[in-house]
Amino acid sequence: MGLPGISYNPETPPSFELDSNRYAMLKLLYTLVSSDDFSTTMMVDNQHIMLMLFLQVLNSTAPHPYFLPSDWCTPTMASNFTQLAFQDQAWTLSSNYMTLQFVYQFLQLGEPIANQIVSCFVSGHLLDYVVKLRGDEILWKWELGGILGVFVSGVRRSDAAVTYLFELDNIFAVCAMFIIWQDIPHLHLLAQCCPDHPVWTECLQKLDTIPEHFELSLSLYDREEILSTVSAFRLLFEGGGPLMLHSRPTVSSLWRRLWQRHRNIGKELTGASKV
Repeated sequence: MGLPGISYNPETPPSFELDSNRYAMLKLLYTLVSSDDFSTTMMVDNQHIMLMLFLQVLNSTAPHPYFLPSDWCTPTMASNFTQLAFQDQAWTLSSNYMTLQFVYQFLQLGEPIANQIVSCFVSGHLLDYVVKLRGDEILWKWELGGILGVFVSGVRRSDAAVTYLFELDNIFAVCAMFIIWQDIPHLHLLAQCCPDHPVWTECLQKLDTIPEHFELSLSLYDREEILSTVSAFRLLFEGGGPLMLHSRPTVSSLWRRLWQRHRNIGKELTGASKV
């Protein structure tokens, strides 16, 4: 169930001005997904594609057309859309690519859909998956940064979500992922989320253990770079300057390190087979 020509980039979603073509497309898609026939006469797979296309076009268009005011998504529509998106499957942060796309696009909409997704984080204990990530697997899951970032940005809508996020294992894991991925914007966002919460004290003390705790390979991750980011992050809580990095690795640079590592392992195995 793919959508040709539409990419998924959780950190920098595209933005296009509303023109006559996008207006017509949004008008047609909204008419379809809001109709009574949408969930009764259309096959489920086609409903998924139609809803996903609508959300992606809507989330990448600014400003929104007049027929889509900020409260266009009623509680009933939110409930129907969420049920459709996760029909017949229990979704987690380890779910397939398309399911995570649904989660991310829904989270962009704010209330009331985002509230239901945030509730799913809590009721489904979804951060358990992040807590258990280790080693090279962390790099392969960098795309979760966008979903975690939107969850953090909306967490204060719910006391239950704040309580869940600030369980020590959870806040430590989320913070560690942003540090490992060198995701500075989301680290800033996290630091602004309940900065006076008492759990921050213990979390900040544990950050030095990130390389060992998450079993990071020194051939893929730079320990000093991680600890430097930890020190800069702590400064945010001490009233220091902005969080900055002298050399921020991009996702592509991390991929190159991973690929080089696997090449080296392959050479070692090949050499051993010749002995």
